[in-house]
Amino acid sequence: IVILDAADFGGKPGEVRVIPEEAIPETTLTTHRVPMNVVSRLITEGTGAKAVFIGIQPKTVALGEGLSPEVRQAADEIVAAVRKNFKP
Repeated sequence: IVILDAADFGGKPGEVRVIPEEAIPETTLTTHRVPMNVVSRLITEGTGAKAVFIGIQPKTVALGEGLSPEVRQAADEIVAAVRKNFKP
């Protein structure tokens, strides 16, 4: 299972990285935020599938900001590659 999300790792806007589960920081569990490593464990335990996290460096993480062109392009390229290489 491929999970694509914004990840602030200090890269250039639109830069893409595969993020290993052990590199995902533990954060406080609230009703608005579930740590991605918890999501990974739930996916693996519930389905037996492996979860792969792909992070895209956002241009900004300011409240109310939308997707930047750099992030949109990176996401579109990733989706196209997954569709091309992983047909059911």
